[in-house]
Amino acid sequence: SATQQFAIAVTECLQTALGGAMAQVGSNACVAVYLESSDNLTNLTLTIQFPPGRFTNFTAVPAAPEVGSAEVVWVDATRVVVQLAAQSGQVLRGPKQVAEVCFTLAAPQASAFVAVEVVDIIGLREDGRPLGNTEGRAGRVVAVGEQPLLEASRDASGQPLLILYGQPGTTNVLEYTTTLSQAPTWTQDRQVVMTNLWQVFQPVLSHDSTLFFRARKEP
Repeated sequence: SATQQFAIAVTECLQTALGGAMAQVGSNACVAVYLESSDNLTNLTLTIQFPPGRFTNFTAVPAAPEVGSAEVVWVDATRVVVQLAAQSGQVLRGPKQVAEVCFTLAAPQASAFVAVEVVDIIGLREDGRPLGNTEGRAGRVVAVGEQPLLEASRDASGQPLLILYGQPGTTNVLEYTTTLSQAPTWTQDRQVVMTNLWQVFQPVLSHDSTLFFRARKEP
């Protein structure tokens, strides 16, 4: 068979990513804003999208000395625009963290893993031309309300882990079952008194069947 070779050249790119945060409902949190660009920028504008009823009181704070100003403009219940400008005589260029976007988790709200997406990215070069080939990477906020959250992960060696999120001082029970039929039988794995917002555990493992886990708060 014939072999063909080709090369792809990306002449310019601009990527903005948001970090993660974890906080109790009613408290404040911040996510990092990361920039990677193929050219020097004087201004960076991005829109952050989020579900309604989750966040309020947005602010932005510079996280790099070359950032002269950081502002947030509230658009509507699901969008804010973040505007960053370089110090006079300086430029923005990554890869690096350039700012933090801070907010209050509205109360009351249900516990959730909340995605915060980045769209409508505009980076202006020193001559005023926008940098093309933009990409936004979403961040995540773990909003810890009255009910616990449970997340599956793996450690560095590939072993399964469970991450339990809950309000400090509450007692939560981890349970597992081998089926999600209409009436599954749940078996207690352990009882956990939360000393902070999250705790990590290695769950009971079964080599014979798939296990499903849940967490519930004790009255």
